Amino acid sequence: MARLCVLLAVALLAAGCSAQQLALQVADLSETTSKIENDQILANLSAFIDDPYRTPSHVTLGTGQASTSRSVTGSMTLPQFDFSQPSRSGTASGTLGSAMQWQMAPVIDPDDQKRLQALYQFAIYCTGEGGAPLPVCRNFAAEYPAIGYRPGSSMRDPRREVARMRERWLYWGEAARPPGAISAGTYGRHALYVMPAGFDRFRGYIRTSIFAPDPPAATGKRAGRSAGDRKASGGRSAVPPRAPLPQFVPNILPTQ
Repeated sequence: MARLCVLLAVALLAAGCSAQQLALQVADLSETTSKIENDQILANLSAFIDDPYRTPSHVTLGTGQASTSRSVTGSMTLPQFDFSQPSRSGTASGTLGSAMQWQMAPVIDPDDQKRLQALYQFAIYCTGEGGAPLPVCRNFAAEYPAIGYRPGSSMRDPRREVARMRERWLYWGEAARPPGAISAGTYGRHALYVMPAGFDRFRGYIRTSIFAPDPPAATGKRAGRSAGDRKASGGRSAVPPRAPLPQFVPNILPTQ
């Protein structure tokens, strides 16, 4: 009987550990998002130090899932034909597993790739006192495709903050580390050091480059013809007015 109680206790303990493990997995799931984002940025920065014209490698995270599984087995052996005697042996075993999954999608849009490449080139070769003879250093706006930026948006538009982007915040190698820079780890062939405020600002530019919408479609040609027509007719449209269309009253359904 004592051994049976031990087996039951082991099973209950495994169930409790499973619930605790699931809670820890959910907490780790939320922390993993920022780690994946930072690792991607730092790995790309290290790669662009060696090759300024490489293609950046980025993925976006979708749905995350955390799960745990448990299995408990037990067995007891009683003396043959005599169930009144205490059990001679008993065994208990169990397993507890956990898994974390993310759905990822690579960033393959040509404009997004061009924006990211311009940002990485600028961060490494266009900041500080000097600067490299790269096109992005001379005219950033020409190398960074425009985005659908809205004034007042929380997103940081790099084209509007080029002056701030010229402040150096990234260093590689212990000898180049200035006071205030913190170690970001070793990625590829380089030990990276960053100024925290600068890295946070650059991370915001990366998010903007991936998630900001494209600018609205240009309508300049149509607008130009309309303006020319109005000018030729003394301020009135040269296109004859159309017959008025019949009015349409929409069927507005009441809201639930």
